[in-house]
Formats: sequence, structure tokens, C-alpha cells
Amino acid sequence: PVSTDPVNYEASHEALQLSDEDRSYVQAWLSDAFPAGFDGLSHEQIVFQIYQKIMSGEFTYVADIGDQWESMTQFLTSKTGDCEEFSHLLYSAIDVAFASLPELEKPSMTVLAGLVGSGAQVFGHSLVEITLNDVHYAFDLTGSIAPASLLEDVATLDEYTREYSFEELIRYDNIQTTLNVESSALRNFSTSSSIDDTLDDTL
Repeated sequence: PVSTDPVNYEASHEALQLSDEDRSYVQAWLSDAFPAGFDGLSHEQIVFQIYQKIMSGEFTYVADIGDQWESMTQFLTSKTGDCEEFSHLLYSAIDVAFASLPELEKPSMTVLAGLVGSGAQVFGHSLVEITLNDVHYAFDLTGSIAPASLLEDVATLDEYTREYSFEELIRYDNIQTTLNVESSALRNFSTSSSIDDTLDDTL
């Protein structure tokens, strides 16, 4: 069952630490996404093909009532999730794919959680920053952005920040979490927040 406990944002990285079952589910999903394997594919092609597979319509976005982060096993079984499940799958699938390719260096990746919008229209949101050829791309898998057909169509993090007034509050990989605000300021934060949700006044 899905945990109903509040998300501990200070330990967000734990959501990216896959169990053996999670890893098995992700590997099976990758086998479907890459029926011919990874031979001959570049870093960019592997990353972008994983992104396209997630964006192909296989999964359905459903906003949580409060954050209830699913494991990869749960998400790949239900095929429904909030923005953080989509972000976590992109991160996890790339991580698992490159773990099987010792000859290739895994791209630098970080999941970012923060706020998008301005004024009364501010939402909690999750995306993935991936660095390819020294370019920091912002992969937003559940926002209003149309799916990119080419890697060059994906916004850089700087472009995304300007276009959507993105305010980064948390960044994490599968090793550590970095908060850009005091932990007390996250008391009312949620990556599934509505426009009526506000952050603590200490922000």
C-alpha cells in the first residue's frame, strides 16, 4: 500500500534508493523501452529515449491530496502518479540503465522540487536537472510544456527558471538531499500543492 505518512523532505533522497523489487521493475520497463538494448546508443540518445517513453502516454498524471510518494514498483504497476513519481522514474531509469553500461559515464542528475508561477498562481512542482555535454537541461514531465521531440527542444534550467518563475527549494539525488530553505519553511510545502497552499512566511 501507498504510505500516507507526511513526506520527510529532508530525506527526499531515500525515495531514489531502489529496493531489489524496484530495480527489477525498472529493468523490465527498460527492456520494453529498449528492445534492442543500448548497443551503439550515445548518452544523449539513452536519456532522451527514456524521456520519450515516459511521455508516450503510458502513464497518467493524478494529483495527490497531499504528498504520498510511491515506490517505483507501485508507480510502474499503477501507471498513475504525481509529478514526483514521473521525476523519480526518469532519474531511476537512467540510473539503472547506466549501471549496466560501465563503459559509459552516467550523466549528472538531480531531482529538483520547488515552486512555479507567481502571485496567486503558485504551485509546488518537481522536475529533473540532467547535464549533457555541459548543458543543464530541465526535464519537466508533468507541466504544461508539450513533450519535446528533440533534445534541443528541452529547456535549459536557466530558461525554465525564467519562463516559469521556478524557485528551487530542494535538490536531491539517491545519496543526499540539499535544502535551500530552513526545514521549518517546508511545513506547508507540497509538490502536489494547489494555488491555495502557501509556504511559511519565513521564506
